[in-house]
Parts: sequence; structure tokens; C-alpha cells
Amino acid sequence: MTQQIPEHPLFRLPGGALGAHAYLASLPSPTASGLEERIRALELERAASGFLSRYACLFDSKDLDGLMALYSDDCVLVNTSGTYVGTPAIRGLQEADMPKTEISFHRFANILVREDPAATDMTWVAAYMYNLAIRGEEPYGTVGTILAALRGDVPDLRATAVRITIDSRHTLEPKLVPRGDAGPYAASQTSSYELTGQPPRFPASRAALGDGR
Repeated sequence: MTQQIPEHPLFRLPGGALGAHAYLASLPSPTASGLEERIRALELERAASGFLSRYACLFDSKDLDGLMALYSDDCVLVNTSGTYVGTPAIRGLQEADMPKTEISFHRFANILVREDPAATDMTWVAAYMYNLAIRGEEPYGTVGTILAALRGDVPDLRATAVRITIDSRHTLEPKLVPRGDAGPYAASQTSSYELTGQPPRFPASRAALGDGR
């Protein structure tokens, strides 16, 4: 049975990995005549940008409950796997996919925030996306974009739609980073290795060069 996809402004934006981003960039920056409006605009931009930071931290730390709290109940997620409607479907996707990735670090750049000219209660946040990850003991980098439609009261914005594209993916040649000598100026030999509970992961080079400790 084919699930009906609800109407959403996301599907009316230009195509291509950067088509929607270029469209949003062409929209005029919001204007504010009074101090209260200027403060509101600044708070909205900070909250929308913060949404992406929260998304990255929660996704990369595999905090599924925290991640799901970013989506509205009827959110539409479109990624390279397909279209998912509603939080049960999105949760099911993440529950199946998260364990496959050993570690990931998402970085969002060129963040752009615009209010939708046709829907005053919707804010778009768009960004370039780069992710360093290890999946199946294979390190790689992913280049793409992310676009989210946000609604709600600042600062607790929630996504009604998210579109994630992948433009390209490249492999990485792991490089061993040995543990250095703390030297005479350190107050303790305790390093970030101990704080994180493990040394950095270098699947291809660990066997040949040791664990770097």
C-alpha cells in the first residue's frame, strides 16, 4: 500500500542539490522597523541555526529520543533512501540505520535562514553538509546539503520537513596520530584518550602501526 505524501512547500522548491538554497538566497533579508522586530529576527535566526547544531550533536551521539524531539509529529523526511512521513516512520528508519555507523561528525556551513514569503509561520534553514564517518570499518567523507522547514515558538522550533541530499562521497586514507608526550608543562598525564574512554579510530592503519599509544 502506497502511503499518501502530504502537501508541503518543500516539494515546490527548485530541484538539484543547491537549487533550493539558491532560491532562498535570492529572497530578501527580513526587514525590521522597530527594536522588538529586530530582536525577534535575531532570535529566530539564532534558533534556526541552533536547530542544525542540535541535529548534528544528537545524530552523531546517537541520541535517538533527542533527535526525534526535533521533528513535528507529521514531519516529512526526504533523503537518498526515500520519503518518510511521520515520526514513527522516521524513528524506524533511524533505529535501523544508526547501528550501522560506528562514528560520524556532521559539519554544517553556509547556514541560511529565511522566513517563507507564502507562510509567515514557517522558517527555512539551509546549509551545506559535510560528514566524516566510519561505517563498516570504512572511513569516508560525504558532501551534500540539508534543508529544513521549521515551525514553532522560539527557541523550540521543530521541523515539519527535512530534505537531505548527497552530492558525492569520497574515501579516506586513515593516518595514525600517535599519542604525544605530555611534557614538563602538563599538570597531569591524563589526556583526552582517558576522558573519551578510547583512542581515535584508525581501522586501516591500526593493525599495521599499532594503537598509537
